[in-house]
Amino acid sequence: MKVQCPCGAKYSIDVTPEMARDPVRFVCPECNVDLSGPINELIREELGVASSAPSAAATPAARKRVETTSLHAPAAPAKLAISRSPSTATHGTAVESAPQPGRSADDPQPCTKHQGELAFERCFVCQKPICPSCMAMFGYVCSPLCQARATANGINVPLYAGQKSVREARQWRKVGLIGAGVSVLIVALLAGWIWYAWFGSVPHSIFSVRFPEMAYAGSSRLCGKNQIVFLHGFQLARYDLGSKKATWTTDVITKEQMDAAVDRQMNQNKAEINDAARRGVDSEFRPRVRLQDDIIKEVQEEMQRSLQLFIQDQNIWVARDGKLTRYDWDTGKPGQEVALPNTYERPKLVGSELVFTDENAFGQYIITHLNLASGETRTEEIGEPVSSSVLAATQKTKPAGGKKGATGGLPTTPGASDKPLSPTEVAQQAQNLPYAAKIALPATLSNTRHQEQLLQEMKDEDAQAEPRAAARDEEMRALFGRSFINSKYGHVAWSSKVLEQKSVSYSAMKAKPAHSALDGAVSVTKTTEVANEILNDMQRDRGGDTVTEDVSRYQVTVHRPDAKDIADWTGEIIGPPRVIQQKTTTIVAGGKMFVVLDQSNKKLWQADLNYTLGGGSRLDDDDSADTSIGEGPCVEHGDALYVFDAATLTAFDLASGNVRWRVPTIGIAGLFFDDQGTMYVNSTTADLDSLKYSRQIDISKKTAVSVLHIECKTGKVLWNVQPGGLVSHVDGKFVFCFASHQAPDLDPDSLTTLPGMLNSAMDLRRLSPGNGKIMFDYSEPRAPLSVRFKGNVIELVFRKEVEVLKFLTL
Repeated sequence: MKVQCPCGAKYSIDVTPEMARDPVRFVCPECNVDLSGPINELIREELGVASSAPSAAATPAARKRVETTSLHAPAAPAKLAISRSPSTATHGTAVESAPQPGRSADDPQPCTKHQGELAFERCFVCQKPICPSCMAMFGYVCSPLCQARATANGINVPLYAGQKSVREARQWRKVGLIGAGVSVLIVALLAGWIWYAWFGSVPHSIFSVRFPEMAYAGSSRLCGKNQIVFLHGFQLARYDLGSKKATWTTDVITKEQMDAAVDRQMNQNKAEINDAARRGVDSEFRPRVRLQDDIIKEVQEEMQRSLQLFIQDQNIWVARDGKLTRYDWDTGKPGQEVALPNTYERPKLVGSELVFTDENAFGQYIITHLNLASGETRTEEIGEPVSSSVLAATQKTKPAGGKKGATGGLPTTPGASDKPLSPTEVAQQAQNLPYAAKIALPATLSNTRHQEQLLQEMKDEDAQAEPRAAARDEEMRALFGRSFINSKYGHVAWSSKVLEQKSVSYSAMKAKPAHSALDGAVSVTKTTEVANEILNDMQRDRGGDTVTEDVSRYQVTVHRPDAKDIADWTGEIIGPPRVIQQKTTTIVAGGKMFVVLDQSNKKLWQADLNYTLGGGSRLDDDDSADTSIGEGPCVEHGDALYVFDAATLTAFDLASGNVRWRVPTIGIAGLFFDDQGTMYVNSTTADLDSLKYSRQIDISKKTAVSVLHIECKTGKVLWNVQPGGLVSHVDGKFVFCFASHQAPDLDPDSLTTLPGMLNSAMDLRRLSPGNGKIMFDYSEPRAPLSVRFKGNVIELVFRKEVEVLKFLTL
């Protein structure tokens, strides 16, 4: 009998009767396919023997093959080609003896490639038995050769799920998907960070409304849910930030009222001119005829600046002409009116109340409280009545002191001012001049100095000694001063009296150079040197080379007018006195010393300083303040008192007065405290020479603003940066530096500028609390009339626009 293997090999088998009883074992030598089953069936047919009945139940091997996992059902094996022949020759015969008794031909066979493993499947090409290890390598084929044959013959070989290449492909697909996801996430994060850093974290406008008319004053408040109420010029309005539409607008001062005020001013000007003519006043000294446009501008600016906006929840009040008017939240219509006290101070918003301070004819202090929600008022009288003779001698004036500080800027206009020059202001203005103006500066200054010398000679000829009456009046006022402090911490009245007048003068400029910069040839390279010499000569001519310090002895009395059982404190202070009310203490300060009192006027301790106490005190008694340069010079915070003079910031223990730490820095302007136990100090990069020679002018010297971040407990300086401006607002993690310059009398929509004039501009920077780096720098070529901060929202009122900015924060 001749047979042909599916692989193409042909064989001849001699069939004998014994084969019907003892099945043969035949494996193709070419492809190692076991053909025993088909051949034994053919042999039985050849001998006429009936095939053995199939087993009623599947053999374990069959069940194992059924349970083998595959991606597709295996195709049926190719049929064995048969050719019967009487020949008894055998070609390539591989016949083995029959399997052991009790073992079926369908049972798993030992794998020929992997010893110890059983073959449960067969190759789809050559029908060779394959074990799981074989299938893990090639799937349902036994070798790369069969895989190539299957591809060449178009045999559909199913994928085996456990095949190594399939598993690796599946794993790589997962790796690819994960990698793609990570890449997309990284790209998204990078794009989000770029958007946040360059756009989201930078202020952008979320609300804006423009006006055709230019305003000279205004303010705004965010209130309610997504609502803003603002006063721009004469117009009061409420807008919805989301829709950017006006809920209502109303004119606080109508056009008719404005025209009537202008007519009054014009008639007054005409009356003054006619009266002067009637009295025969020389034409040179008669009042000038004022242009109507100038009067309109003056009246408009004065009336707009007199308006004050107060808002608490949904209660809107506007103060003007000695009365406070309430405007309806829903309609904007005016309603209740309350008469204001005859006070000269701006009222303070404390909680839901406006607090006014006034003084009656008996010298008592009148505190008026206005509840913004109900409109009800209540008053309280502070202190005992004072006799008229004492009142006449205790008018509110500043104590006598030395010569006024240097406040003059760059002297380019003759006769504009005879005040001593401010070195810092002069240097800044000179450094901002255009190049051509810097070159011409020596000539300009020389001309100014010559003109001022001529004017001074004329003044010396006409000037006489001050009238004795005025001198006596000034002396009387210097002998006794009386003041009242109405703070959120309580009421304090204090008075001062000069016990001994004394002053100390010292030179605050370097000696004149031995050789003048004007000697010899003067070139462009010597412009700065020549300008400095001329400016310093002008400083000496104006008397600005000498600083006079008031070291008089003052007797200061501190009185608690609302506590009759507390005795007054009286003590001596060297230098012009001032009283600063704090939360639990009252500071009585002089020039280089201060005394600390408790709430019962008991002296706790006193301390001396190396330099004069720093600038004026400023406390945020209400939320009406927009920006500031900080608190000082004495600030009680926690259990410490922080005091700064001209060169040092010192932390004192509040109870004992012991020094905890000192930080040297020149030119401290104010302190801000956050809720993390740290402070921000506005200072400068000046050196000690700037104190010793405080009146010396050097236009090439640049002194920058410096901001220090200091730990309150230890005095450790966390960072010291020069951000280009003073810190003006601190609210948690929000630290802002704000500066602006308003060019006078220029329409913000106009592009017209004058030579040497600084354009209007504003600059807003946010500092990182961690390292002091600038997180954003936002600027506009215009200056706001009002600016307010509320977290990451900034309200700006400009001359022709109201704008709200917002930035995202993490």
